[in-house]
Amino acid sequence: MDVAPVAARSELAEDVPTQRALETANYLARVWSDWLRTDNERRKRSAKHYRASEDLPPEFLAHFTPEPLAASVLEPLAASVLDFTAIDFETANSYRGSPCSVGLVKVRNGAIVDERHWLIRPPEGADWFDAFNIGIHGITPSMVADAPRWSVVLPQIMAFVDGDVVVAHNAGFDIGVIRYACAVDNIEWPAIDFLCTLVLARRAFSLPSYRLPFVTEACGVVLERHHDALADARAVVDVIRGMALLGGTSDLRELAARHLVRIGRMESGIYAGSVSTASGSGSLVAADANPHADPAGYLYGRVVVFTGALMSMNRQAAWDQVVRSGGAPELNTTKRTNILVLGDFNPANLRPGATYSGKARKAFDLQDKGQDIELMTEADFVRVLDGGDFHVPDMN
Repeated sequence: MDVAPVAARSELAEDVPTQRALETANYLARVWSDWLRTDNERRKRSAKHYRASEDLPPEFLAHFTPEPLAASVLEPLAASVLDFTAIDFETANSYRGSPCSVGLVKVRNGAIVDERHWLIRPPEGADWFDAFNIGIHGITPSMVADAPRWSVVLPQIMAFVDGDVVVAHNAGFDIGVIRYACAVDNIEWPAIDFLCTLVLARRAFSLPSYRLPFVTEACGVVLERHHDALADARAVVDVIRGMALLGGTSDLRELAARHLVRIGRMESGIYAGSVSTASGSGSLVAADANPHADPAGYLYGRVVVFTGALMSMNRQAAWDQVVRSGGAPELNTTKRTNILVLGDFNPANLRPGATYSGKARKAFDLQDKGQDIELMTEADFVRVLDGGDFHVPDMN
């Protein structure tokens, strides 16, 4: 049974290489302009974190305006093999297997050629809506009352993916949605290769936060309508294209290998996450508190500090979730801290120039001194938790 998506678009410019060259040229020109405006010290730090001193494309050095840039990048872009499908899920509640929306964007040779967006009625038994989630994405029970169930949408998703590597920002969450939703409906996991732009971004950039809006801006694009599934999937495409251009590569697997990030794999009964293969990435602690935690989990081995009131759970529950995921919660920001979660905080204010708590200001000070600390909103913290929910539903 085919299900009509909420939105569908299939566009391919008549002259794709020229269009992509012009888009790329404008992007490179903006990044180069920003680069020249930075002070020398920040430029040195950026060079280190962008791996720019030797890896920036030669177009940066030879051209400064879109027109000559377009001519210089036209030929390599025409030979691009940047093929993948970007995906983003939104969920109805704290249980990962409660998809209520999905956005998919197909990319061929670096260009968007097709996209889909479905509202989904979550699997029966996991179909309640939490106010916290509604506040994030704006999807309500009435909006999905007549939407197809997960068991109907999944085959359409897989038909659209059609063997592509699936790319997501925090792929552990989005692939986890598929795993958990399939478990609820007693469906065998589909076979998917996947890549995580969150892990890629941590390897490529030095940012105060690795939330999708921050990473897209690092790639020269402003994300509108964050937590709209289709908009976020498009943003993932922007991230991959931006990172490929900054890294001088036009191959997805080469991009992953260059940043020492493994392409993950899921199939029936088998799961291997998309994680960094580099050793010594930051000052991590031993995850002794939970020997059964997934080493591929985002919080595994990391020291996590909370500031501000949380909306989705109390502080003790948050600490318990960190421990369950293999991390170590602590009270104060120190040189050991890897992640600072900002509770009671408007994500739109997580931008340069905003006012922050004492813990957050200390985190920025430590960042300036070279420490790898990530600032994370509560919503993003919930998405990186290892597995299910805080109040496991009765699936019987």
